[in-house]
Amino acid sequence: MVGCLRRHPEVWMPEAETHYFDRTTRSKKRPFPSDESYQRHFDSKRKGTVRVVGEKTPVYMHLPTAMSRIKKTLPAVKLIVVLRNPTERAWSHWKYWKRDPS
Repeated sequence: MVGCLRRHPEVWMPEAETHYFDRTTRSKKRPFPSDESYQRHFDSKRKGTVRVVGEKTPVYMHLPTAMSRIKKTLPAVKLIVVLRNPTERAWSHWKYWKRDPS
């Protein structure tokens, strides 16, 4: 889905997950982002006429605090949710944590 959206000339999304709205999940590798650092994800590297700006951070869907922060910060936001096969998703998650357990 993200690949399709990124190929559209009027859509812009940063490469990395921002983790801006999930500030309750802290790690040494991903300290809490500042408002300015979050905004920089969207201000740089844009080309052409951009009509839609988005980001992807799958953990938001699992954190009620993230959903509340999104609603408060971006009340008119439109969300796209992609649901995966639970078995494939669990296997992918296990491989990810095996590779990077932090």
